[in-house]
Amino acid sequence: MTSKVFDFADHLVSEMAERDPMLAIELGIPINALPDYSVAKNLADLDFYNRKLEELNALIAESHFDEVAISVMRERLNVWRDGLLAEDYLSDLNNLASPIQNLRMIFDLLPADAMDSGLWVALVTGLPAALNSYRETLETGLSLNKSASARQARTAAKQCFDFGAYFTKTAAENGTGVAEAEIAALSFEQFGDWLESTYAEKTQSQDGVGPERYEREIRRWTGAKVDAFALHEWGWQELTSIYQRMQQVAEKIAPGTTPAGISKVLDADERYVITGEAEILAFLRKITDTAIAELRDSHFKIDPKIEFCDIKIAPEGSASAPYYMPPAEDFSRAGTTFLPKLGTDKFHTWHLVSTWYHEAVPGHHLQMGATMLMDEQLSRFQRTVGWTSGYAEGWALYAERLMDELGYFSDSGFEMGFLSAQALRAARVVVDTGMHLGLKTPVNALGIEPGQPIDYEFSRNLLQTHALQAPDVAESETIRYLGLPAQAISYKLGEKMILELREAAKQKADFDLALWHQSLLNVGPVGLDTLKLLLS
Repeated sequence: MTSKVFDFADHLVSEMAERDPMLAIELGIPINALPDYSVAKNLADLDFYNRKLEELNALIAESHFDEVAISVMRERLNVWRDGLLAEDYLSDLNNLASPIQNLRMIFDLLPADAMDSGLWVALVTGLPAALNSYRETLETGLSLNKSASARQARTAAKQCFDFGAYFTKTAAENGTGVAEAEIAALSFEQFGDWLESTYAEKTQSQDGVGPERYEREIRRWTGAKVDAFALHEWGWQELTSIYQRMQQVAEKIAPGTTPAGISKVLDADERYVITGEAEILAFLRKITDTAIAELRDSHFKIDPKIEFCDIKIAPEGSASAPYYMPPAEDFSRAGTTFLPKLGTDKFHTWHLVSTWYHEAVPGHHLQMGATMLMDEQLSRFQRTVGWTSGYAEGWALYAERLMDELGYFSDSGFEMGFLSAQALRAARVVVDTGMHLGLKTPVNALGIEPGQPIDYEFSRNLLQTHALQAPDVAESETIRYLGLPAQAISYKLGEKMILELREAAKQKADFDLALWHQSLLNVGPVGLDTLKLLLS
């Protein structure tokens, strides 16, 4: 489709990619430099978004597609601008999606010939400058009393040491750029030392961000205005309902065993244990390919361009959760799921099956791939950068639930894995809102003592006892929530919206689930408030 609005969206994405190499490489656009994370760059971005909003407001929609495109661009540009106005970049440090992780991830997204062409070495050479620009920004945040917590700093410091080792190892294996890689590794190590010895000592000890920033972060991650306190209460109700079903399944698996103890039973069951990278990748490949084959045509339209979803081991030092990277804009790079090893070659599959439906098909890979293909209905901005976590993660969590409804968890072990994933997302609502708003446990039906502070220790314990997370995973997850306020609630909030919309659609006599799924995917990436308006 061609229109002035779509042309504006196209140019906007191109300009954003020119300004941000991380975005460019995600889109499959060639890069020759690493991101600049300096204060000056962030201020320039603020000016850029202000100018683009002025230009956007002067556009006139000529179709329904234009109207939606304008709405999505306006909502996202305002969110990004507001974050820059509030100087959130001064404390942008966490264990999942801050500049530290981006500077490592870029090297996983380079073209296959990056080593032979010299691109890999050229980018490695730029790492010290990129890290210095980031350090300057964090130092400015310290001076203005706008910083991340000491816990985030110490966690990121450990990741720096792991990330640095990647460069020397890769250079040695390929016999090129060894000297440059050693300098890059040293820069990561020095940055980690600074985070550990200086930043962590000077920064705030408080983990939560408080109501004002939390409200801003909810809009950032969901594109919705939400009563966080009411959401907290709903989270307790949802977790209680899920846990009750977990108790029933645990009794089927091992009579007399509670959900808290079922992990050990399933981890010890050889039916759910796979050893070795090649073996676990083959297992996940079979799950993905089977889902594509069986859901194609019956429940979803799956274009040949997205029939293949790649599966890789995540870089050492990554956070505990598996994740997905969408395909390049021209599909020259396939969408890819990543599995963190967490220092082991032994994998427990009972909780991975549901996760792979979430990350691959019918989850993120189907959703994001389908969006990338809709160039006639959706602007380039919508297809690439207009995403909110509420829409993306809400769909992926709904995908897990759908597979349960379709009978894909008939095995009780895999069913428990699905339920533990659902419980994790409900527990996230409880602890994310609770930790950032400074709440205490209410009277509840889960046997948890009321009046306890919902803090770091409470979150770790709740994730282990009621969402069946291993201690190291519960710790990584909790640190993630504290470093990315409101991101964790977007999953259940998005799923909740989708289920409410589906229930309303079911009241119509001509309701068809497959067609409804297509209509939802055809809307494309929008904030949850906009999604409700478009599908109600």
